[in-house]
Amino acid sequence: MFIDAKDVTKVTFVLFCSALLVSVGCSSRKGVVEKYTKEGGTAEATQRATDAEGYYLSAVERSKSLDSATQAEALYNLGRFYRQQARFAEAARALEQSESLARNTPQTTDGAHARRDLELARCYAAMNRWQEGAVALRRSASGWGALSAEEGKDARALSAVYFERLQQLGLDSAGLPQ
Repeated sequence: MFIDAKDVTKVTFVLFCSALLVSVGCSSRKGVVEKYTKEGGTAEATQRATDAEGYYLSAVERSKSLDSATQAEALYNLGRFYRQQARFAEAARALEQSESLARNTPQTTDGAHARRDLELARCYAAMNRWQEGAVALRRSASGWGALSAEEGKDARALSAVYFERLQQLGLDSAGLPQ
């Protein structure tokens, strides 16, 4: 069996089209995750919590076949939503997973790391897990410069609450950001 130049051209063309379809599929899957995230935000803004949760969960599920940064972002959005719904244990789990993925993702910004850690610190405070929250709060400090003025103000207020509570409990409050 001989393969001539015409057959090689056909095989090359088929491989090129396959690669193109795979790359288009990957970008459209990411688009689906972004669409679910956007719809989750819309549902959240219109106080449709059940719908919002469904969209955020769908985004997390769909992100599993994509890169770590997309997964981390989907988990962050779900965790933030759960915290706002006072579902702190679920929020902490999602945010911990998000943080773990984001720490190994070079494109995650200092501000994004800080936001994750601050959300996690809020969850831990609500669950009376002050020492764990203090670790997250300390870790967030390196990204405070990348936060908006309002976010920075909230971060400092959270740190002050942590400082006071750790002092009351007789626990180490050294190194908390101010």
